[in-house]
Amino acid sequence: MPRAFWIWFYSTGNLLGSALALIGLGLYFTGLIDRWWWLIVPGLYLSGLLLMPPPLAGHAAAHARVTEDMHVALDDLIQRARKGLGAEIGASFERIIEALRDTLPYLEKRPTGDHAAFTVRQMALDYLPATLDNYLRLPRAYRGMHKLPDGRTPQQAFIAQLNTLDHELRETLTALVSDDAQRLLAHGRFLEDRFARPEQF
Repeated sequence: MPRAFWIWFYSTGNLLGSALALIGLGLYFTGLIDRWWWLIVPGLYLSGLLLMPPPLAGHAAAHARVTEDMHVALDDLIQRARKGLGAEIGASFERIIEALRDTLPYLEKRPTGDHAAFTVRQMALDYLPATLDNYLRLPRAYRGMHKLPDGRTPQQAFIAQLNTLDHELRETLTALVSDDAQRLLAHGRFLEDRFARPEQF
């Protein structure tokens, strides 16, 4: 079944309407109602459905605020990156920003509390800013010359992180576009496990 069906199936309106319809059937089978039961039962269901409309307005408004915050945060990240990163690394960083922007229209459609949407937002609002700050605090010579325990320079480690993040975000976007819940969950978990803490160089 498509995701939209299950969202409707578990909605408060459907559950309340179904409960009222069952009460109507119970009244019919016990003989308390006889004529027009075939109109009364659907009417009870519709009454429950209308009493509990989906909170689309509040949901949309909340997502609009989050999306606006995300755009502001991403704009700020680009400005900071342009001041501190070279042209090549800066271009890689901006590709990630664009990948994040591409996910926003699809994240707006995810239900409130969606795990994958939360993880992607954390990338933009927490992980990326902190990792960029950690990298830019280093002297330029240190970034390009100092060897980390794994043999890479901080610059090489930073580029590798950007490449991995870019790939995973684009895979996540593909899953969002196709509404592939299993694939989205897998990439969301990878992002959460791999990028749970800002990178230290």
